[in-house]
Order: sequence, then C-alpha cells, then structure tokens
Amino acid sequence: MAIITKKGRPKPYSYSICTDEILPNGKHKYIYGPYFATKKEAKEAEAIAISQLSQGTYIEPSKVTVNELLDAFIASKSDLSPGSLYPMRSFAKRIGRQPLGSIQLNKVTLIHVEKYRAFLLSESGLSAQTIREDLSFLKSAFEWAVSADLIYRNPARKIKLPPKQPPKGMHVPIEILLQILRIIKTFDYSNLYMPFLLGGMCGMRISETLAVRANVLDFREVSVTNNLLRHNGVMQFSKTKTRTSIREIPMLNFVRHEINEYQSYIAQAEKEAITRHNLLLSTPGCIAVDDAPWRNNLGLLIVFPDNGRPMCRDHVERRWRRLKKQCPEWLKLLEKYPLLAKMRHHDFRHSFGSNLRDRGVDIVDICEILGHSDVSFTARTYALPLENTHQKAMDKYENAIKGLLP
Repeated sequence: MAIITKKGRPKPYSYSICTDEILPNGKHKYIYGPYFATKKEAKEAEAIAISQLSQGTYIEPSKVTVNELLDAFIASKSDLSPGSLYPMRSFAKRIGRQPLGSIQLNKVTLIHVEKYRAFLLSESGLSAQTIREDLSFLKSAFEWAVSADLIYRNPARKIKLPPKQPPKGMHVPIEILLQILRIIKTFDYSNLYMPFLLGGMCGMRISETLAVRANVLDFREVSVTNNLLRHNGVMQFSKTKTRTSIREIPMLNFVRHEINEYQSYIAQAEKEAITRHNLLLSTPGCIAVDDAPWRNNLGLLIVFPDNGRPMCRDHVERRWRRLKKQCPEWLKLLEKYPLLAKMRHHDFRHSFGSNLRDRGVDIVDICEILGHSDVSFTARTYALPLENTHQKAMDKYENAIKGLLP
C-alpha cells in the first residue's frame, strides 16, 4: 500500500510505502520518500520506488552517504572532458577521507560542513584557491541533491568561501615573447618549439597543441577538435575542455612558415629512423622484432623525432623546466625580467590574449579565438592590458578625431 501526503512547506508532497517487512514491534516497515513540488511528481517517484522494491534495487534516500552523493554527482557530469572531471574526483576523494564523507546525507548539517572547512583551512596545506574550489564543488553537489529531491535544503548554503584569488596568468609583450620563442628554438627545438609556438601565436592549450594533425598546412586555420591525453598508459584523443573549445584558429604566415620548417625536419627524421631500422635488420646476428621504425599512427604534427611517437603533456612540461634551469640564454634573460622564472606554457596562451588586445583586436574575437564561452571571463583573465595598451587606445582615438578638434 502507498499513499501521498501533503504538508505545509515549499515542496509539500511526499509518499509513503508499506512494505512486507515486519519490524521487531510486529508492525510493517514503511518507506518515506522525499518531498516534491507537485502531486504528479510525487506519484511518479512513488511508482519508481515500488518498481525498485519489487526488483530488490531500492536504496532509501535516508541511507545515501555524502560519498555516494558525490559519486552520483560526478557521474551526472559525464559530458565534461577528463581534464575537467579530474579535479572533481580529487575533491571527492579528499572529502571521502574525512568524517563528512561517511555521514548519511539527510543527517548532514552546517556544523559538519564547517568542520570540514576548518580542516581545509588549518590542516590540509592547500592554497586558498584550491580550498575555494573544493568547497564550491561540495556546495554544488548538495544543491544538485536538493534539485534531485534527495534532501530538502542545502546544508552548505551558508558556508563562507575563501576570497577569490586574482588571475595568476603572466602576460608578456610580443617583443619578449618572440625572444623567448627564439631561445626555445635554439635550445630544444624538437621537444618544445612547436607546442610553445602554437601556445604563444595561436592561443592553444598544451594538450590542444599536441593533438594538432600533421596535415594542418592543408588548411588556412588550425583546427582544434580534441585534446591528446594519456589514458591507461596509451596516448589517445579526448574531448576538448568545453564545447566552445572546438574552434578554427587562423594562422599567421609566420606560423605557417615555422610549421612547414618543422615538418621538413620531422620528414628527414623519419627517413633516418627507417634507415637505422633497415641497417639494424641487415646486421649479421640481428634478431628481427615486430616493431615499426616510425609510429605516428595518429597522424600528428608534433612527435618524437627518433620514432614518431606522440608526445604527452608531462614530457613537454619536464623539458620546459629543464630549459629554465640549464639554458644560458634563458638565465641571461631572467636577469633583465626576473618574473619570467615562473612562466608556464599556459602563460603563452595568456600572453596571446593580451597581445591581441594590445593591437586593438575586439574582445569578442579574442574570446572566440581562445575558445571561451564568456567574454567577461576573457576580459578579466586573459586579455589584460599590457603596459602601453591604454595609451595606444587613446592615441588611436586622438588620431581618429584629430580633424574635429579645434
């Protein structure tokens, strides 16, 4: 037997189901559902619960723990890229190791959430930004539980988040950026030059640069359709960070020339790899192995020159750290610009946005070229003004109205 009840609250309707289970007091066990805005919703949920009871798959909402909620919340985000899901799983794992993770969802209070917040602030050793993102994730998961009628109210609704940190990107003028690219080209051409060129002159993320196809020069634009990431030890294409990350980026003639030069280098490297392989096979006593001398099976632009294998993000970042420690030209540049010591690949993307703005490119175009969905985010995080950007804007305005001035 099942009945629908109504109470005086914003979501007034709920259901209760009498089961065949007999409690120690001799009475039948009742199952009580969450609350819904309409009677129709409550009846639909009641029918699902009755079906699950008959199949033995029903789980009482009151027994769902915070850990189980977080797993379900992340599962609902399956359309996100692996790169976006990774920090969410990290947050869930951290919460799961604390007492909050094992508490039943309908018993969580603001006090439990505050205790977790206090742990993050005093014992976790995390940055304020990471703590903010962790708590925001937890708050969103509880809000999702409210919308799914698992709980009546978000226990983290009044939690105080650490203040939002200012953008940490580095914005380097084009003159210095080109100087850095020349240093990279001289010191570690095969491993670093192409990813950093595409980052600084096309505004691409590192995993996007590694996924560029070898036939890129057949088109006027660089096509961004995938990331290249390692999954279970295998390099493979994955979804872009967001839907708007899928885009076409027009190439400068300079970039086309550099890509053409790089492809000639790789083509010569492929010939040498095949020659070495054939020479090895012709050596007396050599044991033949079923291993191709060139393994660019994904048809990528950026590959290792010794065998054509794809590069991974970790390799590029390790080589970049090595350059910053060992390259004499870089160390000399740091004497003049010490802040460059903390420069990352992603800062080439930030610099690209600022240099476009410095040259008067419309912010909407910058947003679309970078693959953002929010113009305001581009303006406050990527396309920041350089030292003389505002002066150039006023000079341009003055020249435009010069004939109207007295």
